[in-house]
Amino acid sequence: GLLINDINNIFFNHLIRSLNEELAKIGKRMIVLYTKSDNIAEEIGTLISLRVEAIVFIPRRYSSETEILLAQSRCYPLQIFVDVYPDFDSFTVDDALGAELAVQEFAAHGHKKMMLIDTDNPIYEKRREGMTRAMQKLGLPYSEENFLVLPEADFREKQRRIAEAVKKSSPTAILSVTNNLTQNVARVLQELGRSDISLIMYDDSEWAQLNELTTISHPFIE
Repeated sequence: GLLINDINNIFFNHLIRSLNEELAKIGKRMIVLYTKSDNIAEEIGTLISLRVEAIVFIPRRYSSETEILLAQSRCYPLQIFVDVYPDFDSFTVDDALGAELAVQEFAAHGHKKMMLIDTDNPIYEKRREGMTRAMQKLGLPYSEENFLVLPEADFREKQRRIAEAVKKSSPTAILSVTNNLTQNVARVLQELGRSDISLIMYDDSEWAQLNELTTISHPFIE
């Protein structure tokens, strides 16, 4: 069983495809459930009732209800990308390194004023840590203006917040997370006439390739 929380994120399409291909090699099938809630206990319970052998999930917040459900079940729980539950196995990616590599790339092209745009999620702090560490190593000044965290909101509110931050901070380079969010960033920069701002985004996609954007890609197959 695979539980995901964002059907608009190209990241999950890559994940589903890679997992499905690997499982098919050993004669296994995959059930995918979608939830918008931080509390995934109900969906976990559904997968357990379907007698899955394993549950792969991305925890957003700790839940004692979810922990108890999984601990008492006979299925194998695997948390990916975020290790919220210390008693369960996890598979994580070094997102701090990803942000650090982006800063190094920006700096190599002469940028000193950078901004990280992300949504409120558990991995954001890792990206912030990586960006901060890289800027410290390079001797670049940084403050809260280097980081914009967007709440769950419709695209109009996100674009409004992005436009305000860009006007206030005047970054010359932006690291944006997710395909959907980067499309909002690109639209705002277009409306502001800011073709001078460099852009790197997390996760490779056909849209990114079409627009010749530099990307930080996760090693899905590995």
